[in-house]
Amino acid sequence: MPNFAMIALALKPAEKLCTVLPARAQGYMWSLAFSTSQHGFSLASMYRKMQRVDSPVLLVIQDTDNNVFGALTSCAFRPSEHFYGTGESLLFSFQRVEDARRSSQSMPEDTNNKEAKDEKKDENEDQQAVAFKTKFKYWGWTGDNMYFIRGSNDNISIGAGDGKFGLWLDGDLYLGRTQRCTTYGNEPLTTREDFIVKIMECWTFI
Repeated sequence: MPNFAMIALALKPAEKLCTVLPARAQGYMWSLAFSTSQHGFSLASMYRKMQRVDSPVLLVIQDTDNNVFGALTSCAFRPSEHFYGTGESLLFSFQRVEDARRSSQSMPEDTNNKEAKDEKKDENEDQQAVAFKTKFKYWGWTGDNMYFIRGSNDNISIGAGDGKFGLWLDGDLYLGRTQRCTTYGNEPLTTREDFIVKIMECWTFI
């Protein structure tokens, strides 16, 4: 099981990702090939780290809203004028699901006890911070087009169709966009169509 040192993925989400790996990646060691925390926010740096990779690539993103999502691609990322990759590729998201039971819990209020009120306030703030759980979803190839991956020096896109991209990142690996796309028939991967990358990692299988 990989140690997602940079992105806070619990054991269960990591296991979910293992279930969608292609057969040629199952049972292999996970190797961190690129991380914005270690190698900087640079698409050019990511390309350099991918030059000798000969395996599928698991791209995992955590945005500034703490959404976790990404893509599994059939091959390493590289600059290209044309789309490349195969139908092994997919998009995934750990979508937030509010837990109404946790968010609605409350303590009886003691209006005469300031300490109790302060404790309740702190507890409510903690509950608001964690009052959600995630649901793993993924979208495989629909077969409607073959727009799996395309990279340039300025951006990289995974999945496309009708002028929209399943997952798009700029050359600084800082600004991103996610939309419904024909390649995967996916939902947007985050709570916002446009997002800011907090951490990004690329894992390979050796």
